[in-house]
Amino acid sequence: MKRLRQIIPLTVLFSLLPGIVIQAQSPSEPLQAFARSMILPGWGHLYSQQASNQRGAVHLVSEALLLSALVGIRIRSHTLEDNYLTLVRLRSGIDLTTRGRAFRLAVGQFNSLEEFNEYQLRSRNWHRLIVPTDENNWQWQSSRDREQFNRLRSDRDRLLNQIPALIGMMALNRVSSALSAYRQTKESGRTAEVRFQPLINETGEAGALAKLTLHF
Repeated sequence: MKRLRQIIPLTVLFSLLPGIVIQAQSPSEPLQAFARSMILPGWGHLYSQQASNQRGAVHLVSEALLLSALVGIRIRSHTLEDNYLTLVRLRSGIDLTTRGRAFRLAVGQFNSLEEFNEYQLRSRNWHRLIVPTDENNWQWQSSRDREQFNRLRSDRDRLLNQIPALIGMMALNRVSSALSAYRQTKESGRTAEVRFQPLINETGEAGALAKLTLHF
């Protein structure tokens, strides 16, 4: 009877003992998700193996759209450059393929090399004079051709000015995706669950049964 009085409080104690959940997570996992999303936005979310990967899909689609826009701008800018280089060669007689921006601007602003040098002499910009050689000489057949040349060149410059903004958005998309994947992976880390269950053996001695469950 005395032993029974000792067993009952212990049984009550173990029955009131709650389950203990211990979360253990390798610090490399969130970092791997972060690195994956920096390489390819959305990859880190897939790595975290979450049921809701909608956020990763949004980053991945955004990256595809931005990359497509960047490639499209590159292709279009090369086409415009080829068009105005062909135009200036046929309509003014000069090849601007290897010429710099300053020389191209001069060809677009003046109808001929002679007109350009006369303007520089009147403005006393002697350092801007261009030596009148065959390779430097140009003569537009009409002002309309020169205006078309300037229009094509301006369109190309406007396209190229959009590239830094696109690159910035791609970088922002990567950072945002990496931070989101890091947080999502960290919150869904591996857990180990330990539960205690009261136990009385055949001799009437009280004890506890520990059950360990790992969640991956």
